[in-house]
Amino acid sequence: MFKVQLANGEITDYDTKRLMVSLIRALATPDQALKVTMSVESWLVAKNSEIVNSSEIRAKVVEELNNVDPELAHAYEICRKSQESGQK
Repeated sequence: MFKVQLANGEITDYDTKRLMVSLIRALATPDQALKVTMSVESWLVAKNSEIVNSSEIRAKVVEELNNVDPELAHAYEICRKSQESGQK
């Protein structure tokens, strides 16, 4: 399917489940998480690129979340930053 280049340069497979879990951790409902995930995947198909940078995907997720619920988009960003700071 798609490959994702992580911030550390590692290339990994795109994982729908991973995106869904991160959205639900940010307090999205399963329906909201599914809607955003489907939008992101449609965007990936339209982008027609073998490798996509993780920061591009994250920006698209925030954009789609803002369409669903701006407060949820903010919560997602906080959750992601918290996870990233914990990994350093």
